Amino acid sequence: ALEKAKENLASYLKAKEAEAAARAAEAAAKAAKKKAAAAKAREKAMKAALKIPSAAKMDQAIKNQKTDKDPAGASYLPLKLTSIKQGKNYITLKWSKVAGASQYIVYGNQCGKKKRIKKIAVLKKTTYKHKALKKGTYYKYVVMAVKNTVAGKRAAAISPMIHVAVKGGRVCNPGRMKLMVKNGKKFKMAGSVTIRKGKTKILRVKLAPASKIQKLKQHVGIRFASSDARVASVSKKGVIRARTAGKCVIYAYAQNGSVKQVKIKVK
Repeated sequence: ALEKAKENLASYLKAKEAEAAARAAEAAAKAAKKKAAAAKAREKAMKAALKIPSAAKMDQAIKNQKTDKDPAGASYLPLKLTSIKQGKNYITLKWSKVAGASQYIVYGNQCGKKKRIKKIAVLKKTTYKHKALKKGTYYKYVVMAVKNTVAGKRAAAISPMIHVAVKGGRVCNPGRMKLMVKNGKKFKMAGSVTIRKGKTKILRVKLAPASKIQKLKQHVGIRFASSDARVASVSKKGVIRARTAGKCVIYAYAQNGSVKQVKIKVK
């Protein structure tokens, strides 16, 4: 009986050891699978991040630019950079929040080819007041949204260059804007337009100076942007082309970032 009890105990302990070994093997397999999945996710994230330009590289490109044209890779969306207020010695900028952005770099200087744009602020908020400016002078600005990724800091978005006048001189900013759509032979105001796939519509913008006694110096003409070019694209001349069924918004923005928009529905 004693021998039988010993055999039973040995069998029990052996079974327990086997059970523990099986659990350990299962846990190891799960850990290995989890590690492989994490590595795969990291690799995917790395590939996605590397498709976005390096923030450091774009920073140098913006600062080295010798013209007052838009920086390479600039897009009106998603930043929608504009000037919301101007005084006799300051300009206040505002832009939209960019998903995933950890900070925003603001570049600025007086307008003119001899005045290279400089980094003037790095911040987390979406407004900036540029102070101690020269009255009656145009200033140029660009904003870059920076995103932290597994590949380091990347340029999530870069705004087109805007040109804003400080108050108190002989020059002014754009004032009232009218965005019109050609309907037949006439241009009419429209908040929304329906276009059939493959067809086009023409936009026209009427822009008045903010002041009747000051001069509006044109640094750049009206620019256009589409919220979804797959649905409807828009040319530099304001020609909308309906591409596929859906909805989007077309923006027309002046040199200081003031904007009008029209909703587009493509059938």
